[in-house]
Amino acid sequence: MNVIPVLTADQAAEWDRVAREGAGIPSRVLMESAGRAVAWAIAREHGPAMSRGVLVACGKGNNGGDGWVTARTLAALGVNVTGVQLEGDASPDNTANRTLARAHGVRVVGPVDEWGAPGVVVDALLGTGASGSPRGDIASTIERMQRQGAPIVAVDGPTGLDLTTGAV
Repeated sequence: MNVIPVLTADQAAEWDRVAREGAGIPSRVLMESAGRAVAWAIAREHGPAMSRGVLVACGKGNNGGDGWVTARTLAALGVNVTGVQLEGDASPDNTANRTLARAHGVRVVGPVDEWGAPGVVVDALLGTGASGSPRGDIASTIERMQRQGAPIVAVDGPTGLDLTTGAV
């Protein structure tokens, strides 16, 4: 049996830093691994629901980059995937992965555009570096995701949950 430790937000950030700086693993490679793992977990846990499509809501940071990899991976499996892109400048790795997702058939929409009725929703809005209550587009996107009535799979952890204390 594999045991996967539950990390605090600071511990997760430190593991990422050590991987990048100590082992020389580029952040794009870390994103690729994370996004593919999320896609695998969705396929394993929600396979039948994927036939109705998957919505991936992506923030502007690296968590959103993980989401774009997830979207691209699922699209490569033949799943109908829609990615929600928030307004504003995204990190370079996020932007590169969004471009790849589009090239692989992921439909990209904004937070107020038509989303359809997905069978699974992915929360890739905020990751381990988030603090405080979600605001603006992120808060309204979370509310809209919850109204979809589909299971929500979070990358890193649910947006709005403090990943160290568990406070909402």
